Amino acid sequence: MSYTYELAQKQRPVTQPPTPSSPRPKSRKRYLFKLAYPLDSAKKLQDLASLPETPEVLDDEEDTESRFVVVDDATRATIEAHMRGFSPIFTSLRTPADKNLSRTSLAPTLGIDPTIPQHRVDTSPSPAQDEYPVLYFFYGTLAEPERLVRELGLDELPTLAPAEIRRGRMRMAGKYRALVDGDEKDVVQGAMYVVGCREHEDVLRHYESDLYEVVRCDIFGEKGEMVKGLTFRFAGDAAMLK
Repeated sequence: MSYTYELAQKQRPVTQPPTPSSPRPKSRKRYLFKLAYPLDSAKKLQDLASLPETPEVLDDEEDTESRFVVVDDATRATIEAHMRGFSPIFTSLRTPADKNLSRTSLAPTLGIDPTIPQHRVDTSPSPAQDEYPVLYFFYGTLAEPERLVRELGLDELPTLAPAEIRRGRMRMAGKYRALVDGDEKDVVQGAMYVVGCREHEDVLRHYESDLYEVVRCDIFGEKGEMVKGLTFRFAGDAAMLK
């Protein structure tokens, strides 16, 4: 099933720009579900779970008789309830970092509450949800050029410029650095890098996983110049932080 797993992981993450009233989903976990009796077709699964579209079927090149679809937590629960007495097969997929940049507010922005009056905006904030190229601030392993070469499949070492962001603080989540909201006086040192396309961004979001989320931030260069960009903020359980 390794080929099918890799294929599913490469599927573009689905992101919908939120409206101010849209609640953030409680879980974005995804699973590979092996189609088998009594749910042996994607159409049967669509009808059972009342899905708006028929799920894409992924064929396994190593086992041509096995077919899979990607499902979320809610669909998995429906399948398990329907297949009592059977043994449905699920494989967890790595979930990418969330990216839902509002078109009508600064949400989400590092260290800022976009709902208070002084942070409300009259125009669409930047960067936008689907704006590319887009500047990112990296502070951990992604600030290593060699890491970007491996993850993005680059032919040469990329150019990263020293930079800093404000209103953020560093904590530790296990052995990894985790960026959290801070005050105006808080500064984090790192590097800025231009992500050229959605495909590269998707790779980076999968690398960070759903323990993080993409947020807007102000990035300052070596000469103090400020540019609008994005970074990865910790979005996991606060109990993990030290």
